[in-house]
Amino acid sequence: VVKVEGTAPECSTRLTGSGFVIGADLIITNAHVVAGVEKPTVRVKGKGKAFEGTIVYFDPALDVALIRTKDFPSVALQISDPLKRGDDAVIAGFPGGGPLTLIPGRVRSVTESNGTDIYGKAPVTREIYAISADIKQGDSGAPMFALDGTVAGLVFASSATDADTGYALTAKEFM
Repeated sequence: VVKVEGTAPECSTRLTGSGFVIGADLIITNAHVVAGVEKPTVRVKGKGKAFEGTIVYFDPALDVALIRTKDFPSVALQISDPLKRGDDAVIAGFPGGGPLTLIPGRVRSVTESNGTDIYGKAPVTREIYAISADIKQGDSGAPMFALDGTVAGLVFASSATDADTGYALTAKEFM
């Protein structure tokens, strides 16, 4: 699990979020975490050396981005089988840009959701988990772990109306 940081020069905004390793020197996060960022950096567990990366994939509809690093000292996390309503989960993110935090969660539903891309323009349908969890800004891009330690989802939002609800893309959407 990594902290993703960067500056979007066009709007002079410092962005921070979460991500995780899915392949050799390859980190997945949300597109909105790195939108406008030219040189994102990643830190293992949010500490130590900042590894500079290059955005090699950016999908504003799914809200997924891939960052390629060099000589990154970590191995890929394994992807789980789909979770179902009532399954417990753990989110590992960096709420508020702070330290790595483990957040308990439970799947409320698995559904096809209609929305828009990260710019609020193009319509998109994605399979998502609605989860009972205290998701905060900075958790975007965090892995949603099944209890066996495999990754079931990619956190992308918290509810605007319910502080105890968050949302994650199912692995089907990003793998």
